[in-house]
Formats: sequence, structure tokens, C-alpha cells
Amino acid sequence: MDDLATAQLCERLTQIYNEYRTVVLNKKYYGHKLKTAKRWNLGVESVIAVGTSSTIGAWTFFGTPGGKPIWSVIGIAVALITVFKPIVPLSSNLERYSKLAAGYGGLCFDLKSIADEIRIARDLPPDILASFRHVQARLKELDVADDITPSRSLLSKYYIETNQQVPPESLWMPTRT
Repeated sequence: MDDLATAQLCERLTQIYNEYRTVVLNKKYYGHKLKTAKRWNLGVESVIAVGTSSTIGAWTFFGTPGGKPIWSVIGIAVALITVFKPIVPLSSNLERYSKLAAGYGGLCFDLKSIADEIRIARDLPPDILASFRHVQARLKELDVADDITPSRSLLSKYYIETNQQVPPESLWMPTRT
């Protein structure tokens, strides 16, 4: 392989490996965001369920001088949550993060397979390049749903984890002569 062909192969492999590592990072990031959204949704739904339950409201404790203020606070919380729930996009975020976490999870598997095939072949066969093009098309679809302003602290955390999971030096690259 001449120097130009080796340089071009290195450029293409760098592109593939960068996408792979970015997808690993995004899988971690949106997995975290999904878990957080699920917790918030569960908390909100739990407060609404408890606050609107006449059975719980009828408990003797809530009729005592110490319990009445607590029940009042629960009632206020339910009223506020009920008013603000349609405004705060909890369910739409939950749906979006589910789609992103699943999408990046699938792409992570595909790109790992591509990287493994490249490592084994010590080359970039046309069928592997075609698979990568398919991955790129799927990435475009997910990109439109990505967070507009992602959390820098989460990205930093998952960047470090990604570097530990997929160190750049672990990915095959031809030696230049």
C-alpha cells in the first residue's frame, strides 16, 4: 500500500473510530438522562397518587394536629404538580431519552462490530465501509433529537469512562512507512 492509500485509510479509520467513541459516550449520556427522567416521572406520579388518594387522606395520622399540616403540604404539592405537569415536558423527555438511549445502544453494538471486523481484517473492506455508511444515516436520524445544550459535567464524566472503555490506542491503525 502506498503512502497516499495508507493516509486515506487512516483518515477513514479515524472517522469511524471517532464516531464509535462518540456513540459510546452518547449511549452512556442518554442512559443517564433516561434513568434521571424515569426517577423524576416516578416521583411526580407518586406524589399525585398519594395526594389524590382519599384512603391515605383518611388515615388517622392526618387528622391529628401534627398530621394536618403535612396533609396540607401534600395537597399543595399535588395542586402545583397538577398545574405545572403539562408545562414541564416530563413524559416527552422520557420518550425522547428512551429513543436516544436505545438508538445509541444499537449503534454502539454496530460500531463495535465494525471496529472488530477492521481489527481482524487489518483493512477496511467495502462491505464494512457500506455498514458504516448505514450507521451514519442512522446517526443523522438520532442527531435531531439530541440535547441542544448537553450537560458539560455529564459529558466530561462519560468522556473519561469512554476513554477507559475504548482507549484510542486499542483500535487498529495501519503503520505508516
